[in-house]
Parts: sequence; C-alpha cells; structure tokens
Amino acid sequence: MRINIAFMVLVGPYTFVRRVFRLLFGRQKAYRIFLDAGLPSTMDFLGKLKVPKMARVWIEVRTRFAFEREVMRVVLRIRGKLFLDVGSGVGYYSALLSKNFESVMAFEPHPQTLEWLRLTIAAGRLLNVTTLDKAVSDIDGTTLLHIHKIGGRHSIDATFGGQALPVQAVKIDSIVNGKVDLVKVDVEGAEWRVIRGAEDSIIDGRILRWVIEVHDERDRQKFEYYLRQRKYETRWLGDRHLFATLAPIGNDGRLSGRGYQLMPSFKKNSRAGALRLDCLDAGDIFSLVPLPSSPANSRTLSAA
Repeated sequence: MRINIAFMVLVGPYTFVRRVFRLLFGRQKAYRIFLDAGLPSTMDFLGKLKVPKMARVWIEVRTRFAFEREVMRVVLRIRGKLFLDVGSGVGYYSALLSKNFESVMAFEPHPQTLEWLRLTIAAGRLLNVTTLDKAVSDIDGTTLLHIHKIGGRHSIDATFGGQALPVQAVKIDSIVNGKVDLVKVDVEGAEWRVIRGAEDSIIDGRILRWVIEVHDERDRQKFEYYLRQRKYETRWLGDRHLFATLAPIGNDGRLSGRGYQLMPSFKKNSRAGALRLDCLDAGDIFSLVPLPSSPANSRTLSAA
C-alpha cells in the first residue's frame, strides 16, 4: 500500500510525462530527450528529489508494472529450488522471484550497479538472495567489463569503445552441481559466452529452463537451433526474450508432451519424406516415431 502511494505521489507525474513524450516523439527519441536531461529512469528522477537510495531503488523495483510483461507472465508461474539471475542489474527479477525459489544467486559485476542490487536485497529483506560481484562468462578468472554511457548496458562482449573495467568472471559450470530451475540472462550481447560456460550443465540436463534476452536479432535463429539440438523446447516472449524448457525423455524413451517415441535408427531415409536434423552426437541417427495416440508423421533426427 505504501509503495502504491509513493508511486502515485512521486513517480506518477514522471511516468505520465514520459508517456506523453513517447506519443509525441516516439520511444527512441523520447528516451534520448530524457537521457540528455539526466532522467532516463525512475531512479534518476527520484535522485533529483533527494529520495534516499534504499527507498529509491525499492520504489523502482516494485513499481515497474509494465517491465517485460510477456516475460513476467511466464516466470512468475515457475517455482523451484534455485534461480540464477545473470546480469541482475538492480535486482528486479531477483526481488520479484525471491518467493518462488528456495535460493537465488544474483550476478552483477559493475560496482555501482552491485551497490544498487544490494540495497534492493536489503530493502526487501530478501534473505534467500545471494549477490555475486562476478560476470558470468566462458572462463573462470578475469575479464574486461566495457562501460556504456547508459547505465545497465555495460558488457563483457561490447562493440562500443570507451572505458573498460577488469572484473572477476565465472562459468555456470563452475558453480552448478545440481539442478537449476531457471536461468535468466541479460548480458548486453555476451549471451554466447554465458552459454559456452554452461555447456556441461546443458548436456547433463542440469538447467531446466532459460530466459535469454537476445540483443542481436541476427542470433535469434542460432540460439533457437542450439537449444533445440540440446533437447529444449523454445518460444519467444516478445521480440527479444527466448524462453527454453528442457524436454525430459523418460525411461520409456518418450519425449515429454510431444506424442512421439525416440527410437534408434540406422537408415537415414527409412521412409519417404523423412526429415533429417542435426543434434548432439555426430553419427547418431534416431527416428521420432509417433505414438498410437498421435497422428503426427515420423521424423528422423541425426545428432551432430
């Protein structure tokens, strides 16, 4: 209730003006106007009003009602033991999903953003959220974090110039021993580094779900193809977020929810019209045979 009052009194006028500017100038130009004015976010606006940092960040997190709405509709239904928030920022997802998971690990390498993240955790008394001042990558060691002039767009795989800050890096494979119910990735173009650092966990089936913000639209099909090869079912949440769920194969050889049975096959063209796709292990040929209740046609899968 107090958060809603604070929103109406402090943030309401700011968001109203921003919406008007978006209607008049378009989203990109309106954002540039507010950026040049030093007011690109709610937190910046509240800073101008001298609102204390902890209150500022908590209001920011708890009042972003329309933030990535398609993603939130899906992830709020997920519950489990462990959630990895890769590229946590100020902790929006960590805060909203803390009640859904027994443990949350929030990764944020930028020192100032990490401070905001820890204030979010403190303000919400989120005792099950652990913050790590590391960049998730494909190496364990040190890497460079390229600093963007817009906060929240820093990246270890940036194409823009400017200042670079040495930070500690860690692979998901180095920290994951058991099952991970959800991994959210928002790393401003370094998505492939995160994936490469999690290959063992992916192959072993330890990561059950991914939400990956794909920043380069040219990589969209590549990510889908990569994850589908590794037994994930994928769909897009909006135009940038790829949601992937591991499709478990039971002891009876059935692929969950699809009405198919996975059977070994050594004939690449065992029936006319068979479709051959690349998967994990080169040379392994499988037929996806429809179960009696499924009218679907047989398909042949080749693992690569």
